Amino acid sequence: FVQYLCHERWNETPTGTGVSEAALSRTLFGIVDSHGPIYLTLWENLTLLQRRLLQAISTARKPKVFSTEFLRKYDLGSPGSVQTAIRGLTNKDLLERENGSYAFSDVWFGLWVRRTLGPGG
Repeated sequence: FVQYLCHERWNETPTGTGVSEAALSRTLFGIVDSHGPIYLTLWENLTLLQRRLLQAISTARKPKVFSTEFLRKYDLGSPGSVQTAIRGLTNKDLLERENGSYAFSDVWFGLWVRRTLGPGG
């Protein structure tokens, strides 16, 4: 992730100039946008619950996906349904278990979901 971002920023930076936070953000969003067609195809092949779960995970920090609070906040239904959705998403290599929670396997996809679709898109 970081290496790719730095490589792209390096390619876009004129010799002898520095890199601003704004320039880094433009590069980051440019990368996310360039993957958009691929991510849209992935998105369209997911169930409604899988989509809603990914939107929720994209906005929460270290989400406790089976907690009552998380399930209610994002209207995800029962823990059993969420478990089935997670199983499908991990089988597709879209989510992975990380420090007792779940995170996007592809950081760029997580950013695309958060940026493009937000929590209710």
